[in-house]
Amino acid sequence: MKTPNYFADAGSSFEDADFVIFSVAYDKTYSFRPGAKKGPAQIRNVSWNFESYDVRTDVDFKNINIHDYVDLNVSDMNPKKMIETVKEFTSHILSKKKIPI
Repeated sequence: MKTPNYFADAGSSFEDADFVIFSVAYDKTYSFRPGAKKGPAQIRNVSWNFESYDVRTDVDFKNINIHDYVDLNVSDMNPKKMIETVKEFTSHILSKKKIPI
C-alpha cells in the first residue's frame, strides 16, 4: 500500500495549522555519499506506522493542527541560496504565528 506523501496526522491546511512541518531534501554538500535528500520522504513514509496517541503525554496528534508543507524546492540551489530560502520560509511561518518544525 502506498502511503500519502505527507507526515501522518499532519492533514491540516496551512491556514488552520498551529505547527508547520517542512523539509530540506538537499544533497549538494555531501562529502562521501549522496542520499540525505531521500531522508524526509522516508521519515514521512514510516510516520504512517506510528500510533497517533502518546500515552506518556496523553496527547493524540490527531487533535493537533499540523500542516506538512513537504520539501522546500531547493535541490538545484547552491548552499548559500538554499540557506537563505530556508530562513525566508521559516520567517514566513513565524510571521503567520505558527511554529516551524
